[in-house]
Amino acid sequence: MDGHEVTPGLPNQLCSLGALPPELVDLVFEHTLYDKETIQACTLVSRSWRAVSAPHLFSSLTVVRQASFDDFDGFLIARPDIASCIRELELKQVPDDLDIGSPHAAVASAALAALSAKLPGLQVLRLRRMWISDSSLESPTSVGPAVQRPRMKSLTLHDCSNGSDSLISLRTLHGVLETFPSDSVSLFYLTIADASDPDTQAGARWSQLHIEDLTFYHVHAQPVALRLLDDLRQILAPHCLRSLRARLENMYTRNAVSLSMLSEFLIHIGGPQLRHLEFPFPVGSVIGPQEDDPDHWRVLQLHTCSELESVTFHLHIPLRRSLTRTPRTVTTRHGVPVSAFLVAFLPHLPTSLRMFTLTSIDAYSPDHVQSKTILHLERLDDALVAHFPMLVKVRIVLRDRAWLDEYSQAVLQVMPMCRRRGILDFVVCSGKQVPGS
Repeated sequence: MDGHEVTPGLPNQLCSLGALPPELVDLVFEHTLYDKETIQACTLVSRSWRAVSAPHLFSSLTVVRQASFDDFDGFLIARPDIASCIRELELKQVPDDLDIGSPHAAVASAALAALSAKLPGLQVLRLRRMWISDSSLESPTSVGPAVQRPRMKSLTLHDCSNGSDSLISLRTLHGVLETFPSDSVSLFYLTIADASDPDTQAGARWSQLHIEDLTFYHVHAQPVALRLLDDLRQILAPHCLRSLRARLENMYTRNAVSLSMLSEFLIHIGGPQLRHLEFPFPVGSVIGPQEDDPDHWRVLQLHTCSELESVTFHLHIPLRRSLTRTPRTVTTRHGVPVSAFLVAFLPHLPTSLRMFTLTSIDAYSPDHVQSKTILHLERLDDALVAHFPMLVKVRIVLRDRAWLDEYSQAVLQVMPMCRRRGILDFVVCSGKQVPGS
């Protein structure tokens, strides 16, 4: 007979989903990792499915509170089976919308450390808009927290502070990073308090942190923004970073002092271990007095990053021009295009470079690409091919889809050497690649 034969008197196990081996069920849940509703529905199939689904259902949690997280801490104590499943956790504080005058309740650092001890499998932690009290931290000369947890994959601090003044002390920052040791650390929208405070002057005696991937955007320090580099240098172990993604917002001054501070920071945290560097100063339409001179960048001593493979620059051309109108000529202090900055900088990068990325922030018109007084990317084309024989990708990142087709065609015309090598790549900020690039 056609089809499958069923032996009379024996149950048809193929028709029972609940009888599937746990290994197969686990594979199914791996493909629905972020579909919590589907996983929750699957828990009702059978007891075996419920047991297999629990690690997937509770692998990622977001906990939002107005004040403390004591109730969540109690939950973890009551349900250690669930606590052991948590791999990704986001803790977020929000003010009471009905009582705007009431402040957050600061979360003690000791409470975060206690919470950490209950999450043995935690790999990803995000702290958002939290007030963190450092009153219970160990003294700066301590060698580390009382409980050392296993290393995590990543830790993110987003808009965290010590209180209503929106400042976070270097002492607090170091304490959190030490409590949650991570390979990757991301810092967003932080303002580090004045490090001249007597309690933070002993920062050099703090245990140094080993971080492989560091990202910081919209992070400032008081009283001087560039003090941030010195603050981070105090708490990071030498030559620990493999990747640095940074943006010092509104820092267009690339004078000898700022470059010297950046150089000391890069030499300390990078060296031969550094593989990716995102140049922290935005490259604007105004080029400084000596920035088209290669000697100006020698102070950075980038030759110490001998194994560097990838570098990223951010352009900021704050002009919006239509193709139907003649773009205003953007003359810099020397009347030189932005590419002059890049061409002067490139000789100081190691020849091991394999990827060069240029993000075109606010470069709205393709006329900017072709203009010899604005971008003049033809000079960049020659320099890239001449300096980096191992280069396999030149990526142009666009902010949005405005002028997308015209922009990419203009770049292809003025960068013929990279085009012939097939290494030009155009990407919109969303990550979508431009067809035909």
